[in-house]
Formats: sequence, structure tokens, C-alpha cells
Amino acid sequence: MRILIVDDEAFFRVSFQSYIDWNAFGCEVVGLAKDGVEAIEAVQRLQPDLIFLDIQMPKMDGLQVLKKLKEMGSRAHVIMLSGFNQFEYVREAMRYGAVDYIHKVEMGPDSLAQIIRTQQEQGCVSTHTIASSNSNRDRDVQSCLQSMIHNLYFMSQSLDFKREHKYLRIGERNLFVISLTISNFSVVINRYAQKESLLYSGIDNLLKEMLRSESELEYLFYDKRIVCIIKSFQNRMSNQAMCKELDYLALKCINGLFRFLNLRVAVGISGCHNGYENLSKAADEALSASILEFTLQKNRGFHFEELKNYRIKEYLTVEDASAKLTQEIERGNKKKCAEIIKSLFSHDLSDVVFSSTAVKFAAKNIVYTLTKQNQKSIEFAREIDLSESIQGVLKVLFALIDYLIQTAAFDEKELYSKFVNQAIVYIQQHYSNSDISLQMIADNVSVNPSYLSRVFKKETNLNVTDYINRMRIQEAIVLLQKNEEAIYLIACKVGYNNVEYFNRMFKKYTEKSPSEYRGKYLQTQ
Repeated sequence: MRILIVDDEAFFRVSFQSYIDWNAFGCEVVGLAKDGVEAIEAVQRLQPDLIFLDIQMPKMDGLQVLKKLKEMGSRAHVIMLSGFNQFEYVREAMRYGAVDYIHKVEMGPDSLAQIIRTQQEQGCVSTHTIASSNSNRDRDVQSCLQSMIHNLYFMSQSLDFKREHKYLRIGERNLFVISLTISNFSVVINRYAQKESLLYSGIDNLLKEMLRSESELEYLFYDKRIVCIIKSFQNRMSNQAMCKELDYLALKCINGLFRFLNLRVAVGISGCHNGYENLSKAADEALSASILEFTLQKNRGFHFEELKNYRIKEYLTVEDASAKLTQEIERGNKKKCAEIIKSLFSHDLSDVVFSSTAVKFAAKNIVYTLTKQNQKSIEFAREIDLSESIQGVLKVLFALIDYLIQTAAFDEKELYSKFVNQAIVYIQQHYSNSDISLQMIADNVSVNPSYLSRVFKKETNLNVTDYINRMRIQEAIVLLQKNEEAIYLIACKVGYNNVEYFNRMFKKYTEKSPSEYRGKYLQTQ
């Protein structure tokens, strides 16, 4: 069954097209139209079986389109798309031949699937063969582009390649590749768990919508994370004019993918090439240029030519920095630790840019060294992998330092006397008990409370109450990062009966309220 979607809102058209797996229902979305005039032209050209038609549109509204379809003798079934305040229009539309209607604000995958099944049961099935030629063209173009972009151009001597070649909308003169690499890819894939096909159909539908007015342009999925747009300029244009057009396309894709699909992308733009045999090289250049996004963090496409202005470091040594950090962590000197980390990853923007691979590899080496590869190292390393900038990596390392200092993760057994170590172990096991006290701890380790308090302060530089509070706040930080429980519940879990007191303690140790900390943490994810 061939589907035409008519609505004046670009966001709705793209979302609608991505609601369900149309192929699973034996359907194909053959066209999109943004107004009534485009709708009439699309019906004549594409001969759809089922039309989803918005009521209120510019140029010709839905009712006018229905009247025109009736005059044309169209046999397509029409489903009206309405708002809550459009019942009169809906009733009139039904009189003009619409078979059903659906409220736009209530529409979802289930309701849309039910409408499709109902229309199929009522005999709305495709009797046209036009789609097959379009589908064949799309398959031929994708096969041809994959061959060229992955350096399989030797296929050009085959008859198949020559047949595919004739469908290309791009010429061989002034060829460029724009690469769109999905950022934070593991998080995106988790978001689309069990419905990964919807992610790629959504990207495909959006690009078709955004780029359909562009001439001399094709695009393809380079792999699961990267889309390559290929643009040619057959007419004579200056380098400046071509670059301006490429920058416009890059920004259009960046903004569109973020606005409609909540996807952030790193964009690279190749140099100029001639001949299809050089598209593979152009793709490599575009992907190389996109590494600048990790360091420079500018919302635009980066040109391959810009790389000559930077010296890219692919490896950073961290042994000296890790040794210094270990010493400063044992001293509890958070400020000095921050200085060491910043100096390791600082750079002159006019000279040196670290690749994301180098930065993340170095940062994870620091994590593994300082945590001695325990369970926490896995958590921090994963956060580094998900970071989209040097600033993001630094935040993870600063959080690591906070954790190590606050929990005294270095080997306390060599620093403290036996009964102080016993007191620390007892606190770590019972800090969530709101009744824990100096007397209770002293009884457990069999020493006088006053003596324990004095020695504990001397050896740890903290009194017992401060140590308990530090343990509680560290656990609260973990809970704030892991779940969305109410703050008063988290306070109870870590041993505070009074949420106001918990808020004061949390701000004392972190300089943020619990809600501020959670909000800031979520922004970095």
C-alpha cells in the first residue's frame, strides 16, 4: 500500500514517517507534501493508495484538496488529520469522501497501526507498479555509492555499475563529502533498544525532507554511526561560494537532526575532488576533519583544509601525572589535583588539538592507575567513553578525584592505627544508620570514646562526625546519579532523618544543593 503524507509542519511530517515500520505492514511512504498544491501534484505523479491529509494548510486546505481529488476521480482513501477544535471541518471532510480521521495530538504507533490494518481490511491495497521503479532506482544508487565510498571503484567496469551509475544525481566535477557522525552513540542506541530500525528510518526520512530541494546531491549510510552526504558543483563556482554552500548544508543537518531527532553530530567536510574514483578519499578527509569537533566544540562543520592549522596528538603520556595525582590525593589536595589534570590536557588552540582517541585513552589510563582497576574504574571509564568533548572528560576526572579524596580510597591501613581502621570499617558499614554515634563506634572497637575521638582526629584530620557525613554525602552523590528518587528518600537512605540538614551538609561538601548537583550531572550525560 502506497502512502502519501500531507501536512504543513516539517516536524510532524518527519515524525509521522518514523512512527512505525511501514514495511512490516506492507506499506511504503512514497511521498510527502507541505501544502495542498504539492499534495495534488504528488497524487497525480505518485498515485498513492492512502493519503493522510491535514485539514488546515496554506495555498489549499484539506477540504479543497478533497474536492479536487473527487473531481480528478482519485480512488485513494483519505484519512484526515485534525486538531481538537476542528470537528466541523472533520464532518464536512467525511461528506466529501474522507474515510476516517485521527487527532494529531493523540496519534501514536498503536493508533496508526490500527488505521493501516483497518484500511487494508476495507480493500485499500496497492494496484500500482510505479513504486517498484523508484525502489529499484534507490537500491541501484545506494549500491553504486557504497562501491565508490568504500573504495570498490573497480566495479565500474561491470555492467551493473554502469546501470547504477546512470541514476546518480551527482556529477564528477567539484565533488565533496560531508560526514555526519552521531555523537554519544552508545547512549543513542540504548535509547532505541528493540527499535533500532526506527532510528535509521527517522534519520533517512529527515534527510529526505531537509535535502529534497537540493540539486546535485546524494547521501548514504557509511556505517551504523555515520551518514555521508555527497555534493557536486557542475556549474562554475568560486571556492568561496562552494564552501559557503557546504557550510549551509552542514548547519542545516546539525540543527535538523538535533531539533527533530535529538541527535548531536560531529560534521566534517572534505576537500574538492574530481572523479567518482576519488570519493573514498573525500570520505576519509571528511571523517578526519570531524575530529576537530571533540576539542573545538563549535556547532558547525569542520573543513579538511582546517587540519593544516593544527598539530594532532594521537598519544598522551600520563605516567608522571598519575604519580603526582596519587601523592596529592593522599594529601587530600583537590586543588593541586585539578591543576595537574588541566595541565595534562591543556593545549594551544592555534597549534595542538588532541584527538578524542588520545584524550580518552589517556584519561582511562589515569582512572585505571588511581583506582587499581576496581569496580569504580569501570564506571568512570564508561563515563569517559560517553564524553563528547575534552571538557566532558575533565569533568569525569574531577569527579574521580572527588571520589578518591572523599572516600579515602587509597590504602588507609598503612596510614592509621588498628582501632582507627576498625572504626573506619564500622562507619563504612553503618553510616546509613541515623543513630550511629561516637559511643556506638567506640563500643564496637573497645576503646574509650574520648580517646577514639582524639586519635581519630589526629590520624585522619577529621573528627568522627565529619567522617560519617563525608561517607553519607558520597553515597548520596552515587544515588543522585543513578536514579530519580525524591531527595528526601535519598537523605533517609544515607542516614539523615532531617532533609534540611541533609541539604546543608550536601552543600557544605559539594558547594551545590542536591537538586543542583543532579541537574548539573544530567546535563553532562
